[in-house]
Amino acid sequence: MHAIDLPGFDVKALRPLLAEIALTAHAAATPGNPGILDAAQLEVMVQRFLHTKGHPNPYLGAQKFLTYTDKRAGLLHATGAGTDYQFAHLTFQEYLAGLALIGDEHPVSAILQRRAEERWRVPIFLGIGHVVSENVSGVFLELLVELTADAESVRGQRDLILAAELAEDVGWKRLSSPGFIKLRRELARDLITVLEGATLPAAERVRAGELLSGLDDPRPGVCGLQFQMVEIPGGSFVIGSSKAEADQANQAYGYARTSREINTQSVTVAAFELARYPVTNAQFDQFIAHNGYTPTAPWWQIGRDWLQQQGHRQPQYWDDPRFGKPRLNHPVVGVSWYEATAFCAWLTQHLSDGCSYRLPSEAEWEYAARGRERRTYPWGNPEPDDEEANFNATYQGTTAVGCFSSGATLGTGLLDMAGNVREWTRSVYRDYPYNPDDGREDGTKPAQKEFTFRGASWGNEPIYLRAAYRDHFTPDYRFGSLGFRLARHLQV
Repeated sequence: MHAIDLPGFDVKALRPLLAEIALTAHAAATPGNPGILDAAQLEVMVQRFLHTKGHPNPYLGAQKFLTYTDKRAGLLHATGAGTDYQFAHLTFQEYLAGLALIGDEHPVSAILQRRAEERWRVPIFLGIGHVVSENVSGVFLELLVELTADAESVRGQRDLILAAELAEDVGWKRLSSPGFIKLRRELARDLITVLEGATLPAAERVRAGELLSGLDDPRPGVCGLQFQMVEIPGGSFVIGSSKAEADQANQAYGYARTSREINTQSVTVAAFELARYPVTNAQFDQFIAHNGYTPTAPWWQIGRDWLQQQGHRQPQYWDDPRFGKPRLNHPVVGVSWYEATAFCAWLTQHLSDGCSYRLPSEAEWEYAARGRERRTYPWGNPEPDDEEANFNATYQGTTAVGCFSSGATLGTGLLDMAGNVREWTRSVYRDYPYNPDDGREDGTKPAQKEFTFRGASWGNEPIYLRAAYRDHFTPDYRFGSLGFRLARHLQV
C-alpha cells in the first residue's frame, strides 16, 4: 500500500482501520446483504483513523485510501453511484471483523455479546484462530472459561458446544497448558450433561455427541470395555404383533411391512443383562488392536472359514469419516454376523469375569424393548419424532450413542433400541410361532442360514422403528446401518 501516498502507512499499519471497517460492515449485514457502508460514513471513519495517527491531511488521505482500495487493491468496492461501499469478498470481511473482535479493549466481552448471532460465528472462529496462531492464547482460555461456566441453562449448554467447537477448530494438541488440560476434562464432563439431557433440541445434542468423540467420550460403557449392562428380569410376553396391530401399521404407512411379525404366542424369557448402548467403534477398535482378526484365534471357531476366504481385517466403512473409527462413540457398523459373534467370544475370553457375552436372541431383544405390556416402541406407544430416535436419514449417518434420552426404553433406560443402527441377534430367522427349541437358536453351520436382526437404523422410515419389526440377512452381510448390542449371562 505504499502507492497510496500515505507515508508511514503500510498494510500492517492500516490493518486496524480495515478491521474497524469490516466490523462496522458486518454489524450492518442482513440476510442477502453482506454489509453495505454509506460512503460518507466510511470517509469519516478513515479520516478519524488518519487523524489519530498524525496524518497531515486526513481528508485527502481518505480519498486516496478509498480510491486505492476500490480501483487497485479490490478490497472495497463502490457502487455504481459511488454512494455505498462493501467488501469485495465476504470471507475477507469476516476475517477482519474477527481481528477487530479480538483486538477490542475487552475482547472476551466483545465476543460474548455477539456469540448468539449466526452471522458472527465465522468472525469469532477466525479471530480466535488468529489469536492462537500468534501464541496469545490467554484471551482464548479466558473466553473458554466464560463459555463453560453454566452447564444447565439453554444458553449455557449452547455455550458449551461453542467452546468445544472453537477448541476443536484450533486443535486440542495446540492447547497444552495446564489451564487448557483442566478445562478439557471439565468440558467433556459437561457435554455429557448436554447429550444425555433434554434441555436442547436433538440436533444440538447430536452435535454435542460428535464433539465428545474428539474428547475421548468419558461416559462409562461407551469407549471402554466395562460395558454398562442393564438387568432384564425374566418373564413371559406375547412376541410379535397381532394381525390387527400389523394391519393398523400397514394402513398408517401405506404398504405392507409387517406380515412376518404376526403372532399370538406367549414366550418365556429367562433373566439376562443387555448393554445400555450398541457396541461402539472405540470398543470394536480394541478387538482389532488385540489381534481380533487373526483367523486361528479361538473366537473365530464359528466364522473361521468365512474370515479366511474374505481376508477382512476391519469392518466395512471403518475408514469412512461418517461411520468409522474417527467417530469413537458412534455404534460400529459394517460388521457381519460372523464378526459380531467373534467379538462376543473374544470379549468373554478377554474379560474373563465369569460371564458369557453374546448376541441377544430375538426374543430377548424384543422383550427388552417392549416389556410385558408390549409397547409399540421402546419409549411407549406415541409415534416417533426427532426427539426419540435417529431415523429417516435426518443426520445422514449414525450418531453418538445415547443422544436421544426421550427415546429411552421405559423401565430400563436402554438407549438406541430404535433408530441409529439395526442390531444382529443370534437367532436364525424362522417364521412364527417362536419356538426356541426348533433350531433357531443353533448358530452352527451359519453359512447355510439367515439370521434375524432387530431395531431400525438412521436411514429407516418410522414403520421400522416398531419394536416388533424383524428382518433377516445372511451372516456375511455388512452394511452401514447394521451393528450389534451385547447380552450377558452368567457362565454355567
